[in-house]
Amino acid sequence: MREFFRNWKRKLGVVTLLTACVVAGLWMNRITNIGASAPVGRGTHYRATLIPDGICVTVIRVHPRPAETLVTVIPYIPIFIPLTLLSAWLLLSKPGTGKPCSSAD
Repeated sequence: MREFFRNWKRKLGVVTLLTACVVAGLWMNRITNIGASAPVGRGTHYRATLIPDGICVTVIRVHPRPAETLVTVIPYIPIFIPLTLLSAWLLLSKPGTGKPCSSAD
């Protein structure tokens, strides 16, 4: 079993699969009103909130214009499907031979 996880692709595949599972869990449980926010730069504030339809990302800019707000909702499916496909490719692909590419001899 240890031989299976010696390759970096397999380790990254497990991390990607766990991330996909977390996204699926959030999607299925319909958790709401959980969010995180962070001030970024001068006069810009980002906030991400979990809503039943997806992840709501709000950007509030107070500089140079007063209180400009941009709201975007990212559905769970466009996050979940690529993560699942990427993890499947990383876990199921054959590891390389480890030989470096050589230039024309």
